[in-house]
Amino acid sequence: LEMVRVDNAIKKPGPVFIEIARKAYDMGAEFMYRVNDDTEFHGRWPKLYSETLMSLTKPYGVIGPRCTPTQNRILTHDFVHRTHMEIFKQVYYPVELVDWWMDDWISSVYGISRTFMSKDVTVIHHVKYHGRRYDVNESNQELLAPLTSHASEQIVSWMEQPENRINSKIIAAFKRESL
Repeated sequence: LEMVRVDNAIKKPGPVFIEIARKAYDMGAEFMYRVNDDTEFHGRWPKLYSETLMSLTKPYGVIGPRCTPTQNRILTHDFVHRTHMEIFKQVYYPVELVDWWMDDWISSVYGISRTFMSKDVTVIHHVKYHGRRYDVNESNQELLAPLTSHASEQIVSWMEQPENRINSKIIAAFKRESL
């Protein structure tokens, strides 16, 4: 394995996630799963997650576990196909979202029919073990809606490229749900 060097002067998780996902993509990873170092897994997720995404047509979507004790309205741990990196030009999350709000963003960009929270897999996010290791930039919440809207437009643009061979009915359905 190669070391991934990250210039992370702001000491936030976002830049690290982006660079590690980019490296995984470059190394040929078919899927990326963003997790935290204080996460405990319960359930058999690899086959379930990959089969769920592959049962969809491109651009696939996102899946993740239920997370305790924090919340179950957004994906706090997310799993995507490598197509995600192609759509977003090798940037897993928007660079503006460096701490919180990445979860909210990934939970929204693929729409309801392409976003899954597994009932069979849970994680325990042991947030009290290490405590919060960075200050949250609360003002980034204001960026969430425009970044999510832009991301949906990027997905549509990717889908409309002739080389991706996406059926026009699938594009239309995505537009109805996401734009």
